[in-house]
Amino acid sequence: MKNAFGQKIPELDELFGNQQLYNFIQRTLISVLDEIKPSISSVEHDKLVYNLLAVASYQPRMLEDSVLQKKITEELAHELLEEAGYTPPIIKKALSGRAQTVYSQIAPHVQGTVLDLGCGDGRIGRMLADAGHNVTLADVYKNPNIDSTGLEFTLFGQGESVPTTRQYDTTLLLTVMHHSDDPMATLGDAQRRTKNGGNIVIIESVYGIVPDVTEPSHGIVADQISAQFKSLSSEQQRRANIFFDHFYNRIIHYSKDPAKKVNVTFNFRSPKQWDNIFKSLGLKQTHFEYLGIDQPAVPEYHTLHILKVQNPSKLTLLLDSTKHA
Repeated sequence: MKNAFGQKIPELDELFGNQQLYNFIQRTLISVLDEIKPSISSVEHDKLVYNLLAVASYQPRMLEDSVLQKKITEELAHELLEEAGYTPPIIKKALSGRAQTVYSQIAPHVQGTVLDLGCGDGRIGRMLADAGHNVTLADVYKNPNIDSTGLEFTLFGQGESVPTTRQYDTTLLLTVMHHSDDPMATLGDAQRRTKNGGNIVIIESVYGIVPDVTEPSHGIVADQISAQFKSLSSEQQRRANIFFDHFYNRIIHYSKDPAKKVNVTFNFRSPKQWDNIFKSLGLKQTHFEYLGIDQPAVPEYHTLHILKVQNPSKLTLLLDSTKHA
């Protein structure tokens, strides 16, 4: 199986073929579990991590249905977490500061009206609204928290454009594109939704980060993970992102309902590759930051990209408007 950029997506058990990568995943997974539930003993942590990795590396290949294989793996891993006391309330509390972290990173670059494209639970949009912005939320899934935000919400399908021709001063794509079936189409949709002179604000999980890159400090544990991540090869970094993106979205936030499962397509790119994609669409990157492992419970290396939309193609806008006529 390949992602949207033609890269092979390895099975979970294939991720562990390299000892250096396995060691990184093992150490980082212990840190993630400690971040979520620090009260558990180191012995219990070690045992839980051993069992989780054992489940991840065991794919019942006698089953021809690969979807069923993943379902079994996800269910078993989630059950191990719950049995160890990693319940939804504890997880929610541990992740409660994530929205504030992202808000502080993007707030200086947000102007005027806002479209939060791939809004998740809507908390970041609510923070921006409280700061005086007129915010519209949009996603392929309606999170149960959306109604409590009091903000306008638009639901659309995976692979579809946002069903409106309205344009905004700022469009957000916060860790969205690596979940999209077609990240180029998603980025193009954001471009069409953003006014001339407006900003597209992107945070992405990336790989290809070299050791001499520096990022803000996010505490001893996060800084250690960043340093260890940068010591991996580019392909090892990509595979680490695959493991932790799957673990966060399909194990920690497990759902039996297929309609509520987060789309995990693993469309990761390096910062340079994203910059080339932005240029190919006529988008000018006016600001860039290495954010690092800024969320220790979600140990993916993040970067911030601010894109200026300039003179969008009238033909593109026309084609888009006829699509929704």
